[in-house]
Amino acid sequence: MLVESGFIPEETIDMLRRKGSVGDILSHYVDADGNPISAQLERRTIAYPLRNLAQAHLSVAVAGEVEKAPAMVAAARAKLAQIFIIDTYTAEAILAYTSKEN
Repeated sequence: MLVESGFIPEETIDMLRRKGSVGDILSHYVDADGNPISAQLERRTIAYPLRNLAQAHLSVAVAGEVEKAPAMVAAARAKLAQIFIIDTYTAEAILAYTSKEN
């Protein structure tokens, strides 16, 4: 959505992918372990901080797109959510993604 809206240029997305970004969590682009990819982009991001999310008593991650599977895995690894709400297709994509890693 950020790319389609023009907020983040395609060149920036390409750079993030080269650095290992698997997707975004609350507009924070993260690696496979849920760590932010770009300090420069983090400084410009106006969103709830991931460090606060990790310390929250309860947080819920919701995704309904198979493209979000890597970001959902990253959120789980970084313990950014305790509850995950996903559809069947996303669940299958998560299983495929994690088995491909091993």
